[in-house]
Amino acid sequence: MKSVYHSQFGPPETLQLQEIEIPTPKAKELLIKIHTSTVTSSDCNMRNLTFAPQWARLPFRLFVVGIHKPRIKRLGMEMAGEVTTIGKAVTKYKVGDAVFGSVKPGLGTHAEYVCMHESSKIMLKPEQLPWDEAACLSLAANTALYFIRDLAALDSGQHILINGGSGAIGSFAIQLAKYYGAEVSGVSSSKNANLLTSLGADHVLDYEKENVCKGHQKYDVIFDAVAKLKYKNCKDALTDKGIFLSSLPSLDLIGHSIASAFSKGKKVRIGDAVPKVENLEFLNELILKGKLKAVIGMTCDLKDIVAAFNHAESGHKTGNLIINCLNRAVDQ
Repeated sequence: MKSVYHSQFGPPETLQLQEIEIPTPKAKELLIKIHTSTVTSSDCNMRNLTFAPQWARLPFRLFVVGIHKPRIKRLGMEMAGEVTTIGKAVTKYKVGDAVFGSVKPGLGTHAEYVCMHESSKIMLKPEQLPWDEAACLSLAANTALYFIRDLAALDSGQHILINGGSGAIGSFAIQLAKYYGAEVSGVSSSKNANLLTSLGADHVLDYEKENVCKGHQKYDVIFDAVAKLKYKNCKDALTDKGIFLSSLPSLDLIGHSIASAFSKGKKVRIGDAVPKVENLEFLNELILKGKLKAVIGMTCDLKDIVAAFNHAESGHKTGNLIINCLNRAVDQ
């Protein structure tokens, strides 16, 4: 089978596409033929700490990715695919089942096959759910749900500002905010304004033309889905009990989060969106009801993995970046 090999830190050009043996599932594992995977900011951090804050890089290298060379040689965290072989003790799935979900905290879905434990954060894929949309629910959509529903507890009538509304997380966040009845102001470049409007944003702000946190508008929630804003610059744009959220915590935000937890008024909340099967079920239901859709900005084959990572790290990625692991047109 073909699999992306990560042998050294550096630019995406260090990645190699190798031919290796198809793995054999253990007693409680499934062998899954991967139809689609994704390249996310988390994958970029595992590859070269591209989006990791400076303060986190040393501990991340020490305990996760490796000091001088990658500790984990295979990349990719989420997938949609078909079960081709099951271990002798598997009871939840059968050969032929279409499934989707995440191997997180493991890796290895930038490949044609992957072995996963049957208790992994995966579920059966409905026939109506396209392979490409299924592949990006367990990270980007799950993260958006975690911040919008769990951390913000967003409610009807509240006003939320979503920075990075055209990105993978932000595009899901806009739709989920509308689902929960909020008024949504989305932030993007002017070229993506129509996209944000189509996703349900009530107002679109162009970060190239205005300071999105300066003005008379007050927000109940500010969600920085691309970790570009500073709390001190946005604090005055929050209501008295407003909440500031960021997809990637800085030391400054960690300090504000701790301090605000013991005080009344405005809050800073941070956290890690752990994939959950119940979240996948909820998100899948929304998609099937037409309440949610995945924005697919780019699709490429496994052999084009270097170009995919270069695009993901360019800072201009729109929506989700899908990897077609079957090297054919992505279909349903």
